[in-house]
Amino acid sequence: MPNLLALAETRLREGRADIAEAVCTQLTANALDDAPSQWLLGRALLHREGPAPRAVAALREARRLVPASLDIAGDLGIALLRQGEVAAAAESFATALQDDPTNDTMASLARLPDILNATELPPDDVLLQLSADELLLLARSLIVLNRAAEAQRPLNLLAAAGELTVSALPSLARSLAAAGDLIGSLRVAWDLWRGVADEIPFRRRMFGTEIEMLCRALAGPLADEPIRQVLLALVLLDTAERRHEGIAVLNQVLTTGSDLPDAFLAAGIAYLRQGEFAAALEMIDQALKLDPAASEAARLRPLALWAADGGAASGLERGRVNDLVRLAEGLCAASRLADATEVLERAQADAPDREDIGLMRADLLMVHGRLGDAAPVVDACLKIHPVEPRAGMHLATLALSEGRLTDGWQHFENRFKYWRRDTPPREFTVPRWTGDDPAGRRLMVWREEGVGDEIRFASCVPELLEKGFSEVIFECAPRLQSLFRHSFNGVHVRGEKLEDAPVDYDVHVPLFSLPALLRSGFEDFPDRRTYLRPEESPRRIWAEALRDCGDGPYVGVCWRSLNDSWLKKPFHSALSDWAPVLSLAGVTFINLQVEATPDELTEATSRFGAKIHQLDNLDLHDDFNSVAAVMAELDAVVSARCWIPILSGALGVATYCFAAPFNPYFLGRDPDPWMPAVHTFQRGGHEDWQGPMTAIAGALGEDLDKLR
Repeated sequence: MPNLLALAETRLREGRADIAEAVCTQLTANALDDAPSQWLLGRALLHREGPAPRAVAALREARRLVPASLDIAGDLGIALLRQGEVAAAAESFATALQDDPTNDTMASLARLPDILNATELPPDDVLLQLSADELLLLARSLIVLNRAAEAQRPLNLLAAAGELTVSALPSLARSLAAAGDLIGSLRVAWDLWRGVADEIPFRRRMFGTEIEMLCRALAGPLADEPIRQVLLALVLLDTAERRHEGIAVLNQVLTTGSDLPDAFLAAGIAYLRQGEFAAALEMIDQALKLDPAASEAARLRPLALWAADGGAASGLERGRVNDLVRLAEGLCAASRLADATEVLERAQADAPDREDIGLMRADLLMVHGRLGDAAPVVDACLKIHPVEPRAGMHLATLALSEGRLTDGWQHFENRFKYWRRDTPPREFTVPRWTGDDPAGRRLMVWREEGVGDEIRFASCVPELLEKGFSEVIFECAPRLQSLFRHSFNGVHVRGEKLEDAPVDYDVHVPLFSLPALLRSGFEDFPDRRTYLRPEESPRRIWAEALRDCGDGPYVGVCWRSLNDSWLKKPFHSALSDWAPVLSLAGVTFINLQVEATPDELTEATSRFGAKIHQLDNLDLHDDFNSVAAVMAELDAVVSARCWIPILSGALGVATYCFAAPFNPYFLGRDPDPWMPAVHTFQRGGHEDWQGPMTAIAGALGEDLDKLR
């Protein structure tokens, strides 16, 4: 603990309040009575923009634990002023001054509550006796107290003294808006966004949130103002999970015929990050045509040109770190992973203290199966940010891929601190089960993430019945409810319900945490080929439908995942890769590809003479009971890595999965220890699918010959 705390202190001095906050949040969660961690947490939280309720809570706890600390009392007073709690702040400063009446800093801070309690601000000569930090604190307090227009005076004094920093711009924007200068407020927000262009992602997101709030607050009076719309789009485009919103806002501006250079610059950035480099270059050139002095457009143009020319031209040398990261994102989206690696290595050389760049490099190495090369990159990231959740997830991947299950499952808990696309946050009024004696209690297991991993980890659920719980409830994805209910006798299976859900259980556990409790070693995996079974009635119906397609053997095929992220694209194939498999004679191929296009199905026939049969009325997206019934009647399944081979493997159907090396859940073994019916055929990082497909065709052909 002391080492982590010392590192957090160092990171705070270096301007990385986000790391100090993350470290101290973990330390205080493990030891609530740790005063130094509570104090440092409060100080780190004061670096966030806006009101400071969490800082107040941490500093109050630190003050309770060490009531004689003058420094804690001063920081608490500052946090209370940020909250608008003027009387409480005055009391905190006064208490501190009783302990040390000669402390000039505390005496100066103690003047702020008196100034705020007055009906109007004192003359400028009085305000100028305050330090720059105190003037900014005064402005922030006025805004919280709904006196935002008055905040302009201390902020103007800062500007006149040349001390109006980026951190003061959100307060200035709010004060201008309160005074009715809406366009002026937006222009300050523009300056703020440009001012944080080279900042780390945490600070950009923090200030971006402030800008978004302002833009949305002005949506009524300035609904059609291009400056507001473009600024909002730029902020949204900067976040991966909300980029689609930014594109929608930007499209609204461009369709009105806007001649705002920044609108075209924003479009260029969007195209750059999507990997559409020719379009990015066109938009950036349009921005420069409208404003030849546009510095950001001029800076981005060489990068877009480099990417559009396939990496042949010069241009990376002048790229700023964040611009290089944007370019790397686009290269990943365009599946140019080698180029992305080159760009990120250049960015990392310029910013060795940026763990976010290192983690993206680790992603690229892992996708190519270079786990040994990824490990030191992850270690370097953890030296910068020791509790970074994404780095923790990388540790889980490395450990699980090497078969180190205990370490892997422990690190896997970092998923709760990391953004997860398909798992909404949940809060419980009952404790989490951690493996202690069930003692007749009722347990509720709740689903996580996508259906493929849900199916995989659901293999642990039946074993809970043997632990001594009085009842086991499993809240699953609604589309899996029927299949799980039929398969898991004795388990109360119900669909996930996030609102007004009954609390008819005594303890809960997230589904993906069950392996840590039940699969600490390979000897803990049950010796079984199947754990799911569809109902008999639909099996008979779909068996007849298969016979209508032709004689067996029947082989289901799936060539890509619906997840089109750059991390999953290396696992996709095209039907042109399938020559060895689709050329097998005497096989009836059945489509298991969700959202297969007519052109794709036609290609199989025209290229290989192999018809892939589409079963009428089979909903491959939502009707998992029917899909399972079809799979159970197949002789084999050949699939890309997605939920298809997981479901077929859980049903005990012979499954041939082609994949790149990066899949931690295989635990470094073949066949898949979760479902022995699944065998994996891997390619190297930059290889094509010829090797795996040829190997699959050979193994599949031998197995099908035994059925004939």
